[in-house]
Amino acid sequence: VFDRFKSWRNREDKGVECPLCQQRNPEDAENCSRCSYQLQKASHQQKATVDDKTATDLFDELLEEMEEDDGGEIIDWSNAAFKMDDVTIDVKQYGKDDAVVTKQKPSFALTVDLPESSDVEEEEYELKPEDAPEFVT
Repeated sequence: VFDRFKSWRNREDKGVECPLCQQRNPEDAENCSRCSYQLQKASHQQKATVDDKTATDLFDELLEEMEEDDGGEIIDWSNAAFKMDDVTIDVKQYGKDDAVVTKQKPSFALTVDLPESSDVEEEEYELKPEDAPEFVT
């Protein structure tokens, strides 16, 4: 009767567990079969499996892809000023629970038309002692 529950016991799987990805590997394995972690060495003694030239080539390819994607128009949002008049949100009448229900969610891209950038310089203002609040201790 008790042999039936033998498979329920927590039995230890054979092999070495990779500390990086928890993959079970054979006892005599030097590298993890999933992530190539060197099982016989501590984490600070691991050697890079990718040489510098290959890594540089990979980074160059990634940067080229990013440069191709950046070909679009760049919008400078830092100089934009928004007013409540620029945004229109349709709101239904209040219900019994006084919750506001909108017909659509406002979208930043749909609510703003950027004005043409002007070359107006902002004047610098220097604070004076008279600008300080009176009742500051």
